[in-house]
Amino acid sequence: MSTKQFLSSTATKDRLTAYLAKKALNHFEGKPKVFTVTSRQEVLSDSMDVAHLCSSQEEADTRLILHSLGAVCRGATELYIRSPDTDVFILAIYRYHQLCRKTYFVTGVGNKKRVISLGPIVSALGDEKDEALPGFHALSGADITGRFAGKGKLTCWQAFSTCSMEVVSAFAALGTSEKLKADTERAIETFVCQLYEPGSTVVDIGDLRWKPFTKKQLQAEKLPPTRGALHEAIAGHIIRPWCGVRITFLTLTYHHNNLRVEGRGG
Repeated sequence: MSTKQFLSSTATKDRLTAYLAKKALNHFEGKPKVFTVTSRQEVLSDSMDVAHLCSSQEEADTRLILHSLGAVCRGATELYIRSPDTDVFILAIYRYHQLCRKTYFVTGVGNKKRVISLGPIVSALGDEKDEALPGFHALSGADITGRFAGKGKLTCWQAFSTCSMEVVSAFAALGTSEKLKADTERAIETFVCQLYEPGSTVVDIGDLRWKPFTKKQLQAEKLPPTRGALHEAIAGHIIRPWCGVRITFLTLTYHHNNLRVEGRGG
């Protein structure tokens, strides 16, 4: 086996992660900072009991939020979540009301580093759109989901910003039930129609696909999704795991102010 094959092996990466986690923990032992590491489903700390933070979640995205909630339970009054990942940003906004009032999202490096206060963003969104944000993000393109052909996040956001409350409620409903309701699917279909043809009265995705095809003879990959593909994305195993995340944790009595939670996207 070559060195490249050895280092690219999933088993090697798993063992290396566990080794580095324990070495880092030993390095910080006895120092004033609280240091916590995650290895597989195990969570270890140099100075406190963190058994309640053990999780079967594989993505760092949701684990960061879990650790943030744990910090709040220990009495944190100011929280900094550092990540380059939009998924973490969305989840932090969604969970803001369970975090500190002074919660900040830190992203970028060097001259591009930004410290973003989440409070004003949540206030501007309002409760309804805040609740709908995970569903919207998952459908329009998260790390582990697909996206609409030729429609970037900004275009999707513009459509989301002007959509009806019926559509907002439909996004909020995504991932909350094993069974997809017909009215939720219809509302999402309406959103997709507006995404591809703003201001249109078309609400049937079949009609939406037919119009540009007859006028421009567009290739299939540039057309809106079929109803079957859209249904599979909404009701199948693509969106539900992401926007249906539900995190549980124990209440702690430990108090430690101004904790900083850092990590990378999963």
